[in-house]
Amino acid sequence: MKYLKSILEFNRKDRNLLLSSGINELFTVAFEFELECDDPKYITKDELSTYMKDIKKRLIDDSKKNGVYDENVINYLIELIDLTDLEYTFNMLEKPSVVRNINKELLSILFKLLDDYEDIEIEESDTNLDYGIEMIAKHLPNFYKKWKDELKFNFDQTLNRGIEFSPKKYVISLDTAIQMINDFYDDFEKQNYWYQDDTTSIHINLGFTRPVKWNITKGLIMLGEIDKRSVPFVYQGIESRIETNYTRSLLKDIDKLLKKKIQKSGIRDLKVIEKEIEKMIGNSIKKFGAKAFSVNIERIKNDNYVEFRHIGGKVDRKLVIDKLMYLSYISYLMTTNYKQQDYYKKLYKYIFD
Repeated sequence: MKYLKSILEFNRKDRNLLLSSGINELFTVAFEFELECDDPKYITKDELSTYMKDIKKRLIDDSKKNGVYDENVINYLIELIDLTDLEYTFNMLEKPSVVRNINKELLSILFKLLDDYEDIEIEESDTNLDYGIEMIAKHLPNFYKKWKDELKFNFDQTLNRGIEFSPKKYVISLDTAIQMINDFYDDFEKQNYWYQDDTTSIHINLGFTRPVKWNITKGLIMLGEIDKRSVPFVYQGIESRIETNYTRSLLKDIDKLLKKKIQKSGIRDLKVIEKEIEKMIGNSIKKFGAKAFSVNIERIKNDNYVEFRHIGGKVDRKLVIDKLMYLSYISYLMTTNYKQQDYYKKLYKYIFD
């Protein structure tokens, strides 16, 4: 594996462990694929964004009028809206894990605004989503035929002429997830209609079929995004994704404040430090929104999975599979005592060196 040779914390032994019987089948995996095209028949971002600009303006005006304006929260809420599937949007906005700690009056204002657009009945055909799906079926025929019943398709407002597709639920086992990646690239590499660029990404959602206890701090420390000496392993091959507006590091966001507080208080108990880190991380998410960070932990409580947002740009199958395995390893570390002593050494070094 091209990228795995340079990292000691994750080696062939760890990979074989993840793929072994009894562990492989514990993983649940859902990819969010984004693709772009240049087909003028497909809707442009500007056509749909007219509605979105209106919603955002009205939400800002009404929230200011009612004294509940919060720019970061409003930007986060706008990202959740899919006008071509308002039922899905309403369901998302009703999930505690998605809108926890968001002012209820602000949410109420948004619901009232969206009710107006429900009356307008914006159909999928208004965004040519049906046409986009036809083009997926035409240019990724084998992938589409095999997986279509398990996928949902959306027009993504962050793309120009793009489409996003992901499993309606998730697939079980890393083997199945790897097969989905291979099926996708088997078709993708043979065509030139759909492409990846700086606007597209592949998010990886990882969870487990059984209840687990997540140690968020362990995952972030072992992920190593705070490495200032070199490109962190998770970003090797996708360096352009480091610290974008959607891939900020949770640890870097609290780094100076955390170390100052720990050193001032004289705390040495690593379990107490873990809790302090998670508290500060929670404050960062409240301030900036979960989707501002490379690791989205907001779905842990209710849905038992973590979203990793690192992968983006033009990427090949080998890189995606390598990152899937590495991020699965991080998820396994977060939910077990595997390499616990290595973790404590890294945590101590991070805080006190």
